[in-house]
Amino acid sequence: MGTIAITWELGGGYGHLSRDYPIAVQLQEAGHKVFFIVRDVAIARTVLGNRFTFLPAPIAPNHGTNILPVDYHEILLQNGYSSTTLLAGLLRAWCNLLSTLHVNFVIADYAPTAMLAAYTLGIKSCAIGSGFEVPLDTQPFPLFRPWEKNARWRSQKAEGIINNNINAAIDETALQKPPRLVSLYSPENSVLLTLPQLDHCGNRRGWIYRKPDYCFPSYFPMQWPDIEGPKALVYLQRYMPGFKEAIQALARLRWPTICCVPGLGAQELADLEKPYIFISTEPINIEVLLRDADILLSYGGLGVTTMAARTEVHHLIFPHTVEQYIVACKAKQAGWVDIVFERDRSLETIVGALQRISTQHRSPPDIPVVPQLQLTDIPGLPEIKQ
Repeated sequence: MGTIAITWELGGGYGHLSRDYPIAVQLQEAGHKVFFIVRDVAIARTVLGNRFTFLPAPIAPNHGTNILPVDYHEILLQNGYSSTTLLAGLLRAWCNLLSTLHVNFVIADYAPTAMLAAYTLGIKSCAIGSGFEVPLDTQPFPLFRPWEKNARWRSQKAEGIINNNINAAIDETALQKPPRLVSLYSPENSVLLTLPQLDHCGNRRGWIYRKPDYCFPSYFPMQWPDIEGPKALVYLQRYMPGFKEAIQALARLRWPTICCVPGLGAQELADLEKPYIFISTEPINIEVLLRDADILLSYGGLGVTTMAARTEVHHLIFPHTVEQYIVACKAKQAGWVDIVFERDRSLETIVGALQRISTQHRSPPDIPVVPQLQLTDIPGLPEIKQ
């Protein structure tokens, strides 16, 4: 029997744990002992319920920055890797957790420091996630924002700082040190939970691509408003540019609308909700609601974008992060998305876009079949002793 830690360190939202939950269920039913170490305990409580034990992950304090990262290394600089002292503390905390729980295998969902800690302890690990979350160890290193001034120089500088700080942070008790952080990731210990067409680094030959199963123990039940018109499904964050304008556009059109907006306050909810616009602040079953929807408005999360691509739903994306923007552009290039809103997110622009696509027919695109993730796809997973 294995003692397995499913770790989530970076990123936000429900997507990480909702794709980890089905994996944990399979592991538990196969006889493994499963722990979660999570970035957000509130989301963990909602998604995991009482079935699995979860602990808070060691994460860097959020000091805030206006610098948009050009690559994976600069993301890490903003999350503890710019300081040797902080990184040493984070690494020791991860090592303490893994040792205290007697973990012998780590599944790292966007959890680079968990991967690093496991490596120094001699514990096997497997990285899972999108192409954005699982870096490709190649030269030149893939850039997320190649148009930025001095992007290549910034990438190289960031990598040097990170690798120097890792060498300084790893203490003398470590069993081994990686030559570079990104060298921890390879086809032999990673599973890409995306479509090759949506991989931020392009289609990687020799890597495993699998379809994740997004699941919650429970969803908030939602029924479509009883009114004529195209059915609009909205999955946006309240703080994103264009959010209120999108809701106002649907209110003007008086279309039956279901919205999922986590974190929306009571007063905001009262201001935005209409007899034909139902809003939930709790998770809803997007996959089921897409069966009857005509139009989807989302921020371009990988899971929702992949679900929508297999339907006849018109998809309008309001990307907020570089990760979402890259997914949106790749999906549009493949013909899976209708519109990607960039700078112009005015009320009139959104109304015009909705009216235009509501009269168009969309056939499901030809999408390659990617197998569903199974436990046998996870490299290095401990075997169950009979």
